[in-house]
Amino acid sequence: STHKLGEVFAEMTFTLSSEPGWVNGARQPDVMFVMQEKYEAFLASVDQNVKQPFVCLPDLVVEVISPTDRYSEVSKKIKAYLADGVRLIWAVDMEEKTVAVYSPDHPVQMLNVEQTLTGGDVLSGFTMVVDSIFFSK
Repeated sequence: STHKLGEVFAEMTFTLSSEPGWVNGARQPDVMFVMQEKYEAFLASVDQNVKQPFVCLPDLVVEVISPTDRYSEVSKKIKAYLADGVRLIWAVDMEEKTVAVYSPDHPVQMLNVEQTLTGGDVLSGFTMVVDSIFFSK
């Protein structure tokens, strides 16, 4: 039997609280992954018929850095994700063809096209050669 690891969302807004003013702490990563158990717990805790914020902390966030993004803005986002408790962040630099890997309690890891990206504790067993992200054939 296949075991579903979780859900992947593109450009979906998440927040840590549904209290009034929640939008101030809302974040919208390019891509995020939420572990299945956590996602199911969220679904069970909300009324599906009422439009409301996605109050669910992603386990993995992917930010795609374009040439027009300012380093300070990207850095601010990454610090915020770490402060929120996101366990793994991949910052993909399209121009430099690198991936910066951030996780709490570990120094940032810079990977080039020859290196392998792993899912760490979040996506155990996941590996991907960085080069394959950039379609540089």
